Amino acid sequence: MLKIVVSVLLVTNYVLSALAAVPSIFEIEIGKAYPAKPRSFSEEYKPRLPTRQFKAPNSGNSAVLFPEYEVIVTRKTNEVSVLTARKVFESDFLCQESMAVVQTWIADRFTGLKYSPGQHSYNSAIRNEIVSLNCVYTNDDPFPILEFEIRGKKQNAELKAAWGEYLAKER
Repeated sequence: MLKIVVSVLLVTNYVLSALAAVPSIFEIEIGKAYPAKPRSFSEEYKPRLPTRQFKAPNSGNSAVLFPEYEVIVTRKTNEVSVLTARKVFESDFLCQESMAVVQTWIADRFTGLKYSPGQHSYNSAIRNEIVSLNCVYTNDDPFPILEFEIRGKKQNAELKAAWGEYLAKER
């Protein structure tokens, strides 16, 4: 019996320490390098696109709603440009309820952002971040999706320029 308890404690400690090393979506800063270095693929395997995209496990309170999130890093600057998290719900009511929870997290993390209901986004003249939050339906999906995104204004311009250059070379 003692062996089982010790084994469970060791596994629990291992999982908790692994999660502690994983940053929450709210700990990542737009315009800074992502804390974990993404793997590199050879040029033959993957064309050199202007961005890297990968999924990351989430941690902290937000992991209950968003167990993972997507990261877009601009290759030229190696800066995080966009963070996106999504969750599918059974009903509009549950999606809206969860959206209200995320709104409190946004208010705690991004002071000074003002909500624009028509655009479902938070913005500020003095902050770089633009945060969007919305319950949406895509295509013919029967279930609503809670979409949460953090972008940088400066990084948006860099992404637009980088993809413009890339697409011009491809023509």
